[in-house]
Amino acid sequence: MSPDAVTRAVQIHLEANPVLPQRAYANVPADFACPPWMSAYVLPGQTTAQEIALGGAGVGKRVGVVKVQIVTGPGQGSQVGGAYAAQVEGLLRWVNLGVDPDEVFFEEPYTTENGPDNEGHYIHTVTAPWWCWTP
Repeated sequence: MSPDAVTRAVQIHLEANPVLPQRAYANVPADFACPPWMSAYVLPGQTTAQEIALGGAGVGKRVGVVKVQIVTGPGQGSQVGGAYAAQVEGLLRWVNLGVDPDEVFFEEPYTTENGPDNEGHYIHTVTAPWWCWTP
């Protein structure tokens, strides 16, 4: 799959299963009046050659991560954002998106607490590793 196809598959999945009503994606302007909101980024990584063939042609394997930042309001504590992050983890944990052979395979996601930003919003980041075949 191309990086663009992976991004489309992830966005479709997150839109079909909304955790928060306010969602933003990389390079798509979003100006939310107040939290909570989430921002999702698909970050492709390295592509390597593999020793298998699909339909008679060799393929490569592309890896990457999806990062989803959860932003909650000042004074809400870390548990609110942590609960949203757990929902995002559940949406991406070991899920396959797409149709064989054009699938994105997710592995085990994890959450980090980034703490407050300069405006007092509290931020959690969910990182979900993925891989796919590249013809």
